[in-house]
Amino acid sequence: MQKYFLILLDVKIIIFKGSFTYINYMVAILLLGILNSTRSQMAEALIKKLSRGSVKVISAGDQISEKIHPFTIQAMAEIGIDISNQQPKKFNAKMVKEVDHIVSMGVDVPKNPNFYPIVWNDVINWDLDNPSGSDFSFFQDIRDKIQIKVKKMFEMFAIPYENE
Repeated sequence: MQKYFLILLDVKIIIFKGSFTYINYMVAILLLGILNSTRSQMAEALIKKLSRGSVKVISAGDQISEKIHPFTIQAMAEIGIDISNQQPKKFNAKMVKEVDHIVSMGVDVPKNPNFYPIVWNDVINWDLDNPSGSDFSFFQDIRDKIQIKVKKMFEMFAIPYENE
């Protein structure tokens, strides 16, 4: 037996024949860093893993790095998350309209005028130090702090998550 799906978009009628997959995200989150190569990349990967895909997450920076910091990749690999194929992403104003919540990685982020049109009073600030230029153990420490903050955020927004 064939399945048909009817979707109404404005005045157009679209009929799909066969199977159809629709992803309904519980919430969408924008993570802001400076270079999008350390903290925000860790947070994006942790949110994707812990939410099992139920949270749409975008990380971005105002000045993107050429690549993710090698210690970021190494720190995430230690806990079984491969981000070696991730790329830094540049912030644009359209991202703000696509999300429910904005999270700033550290105190250095809100001072940046390039993140217009964000209203900083509505932003969750995690106050994380930027690990760039630090040794590997500092990256591990930041990763662990981010993991705790992600879980607390999920609890605050009643988002179920994978508790390892």
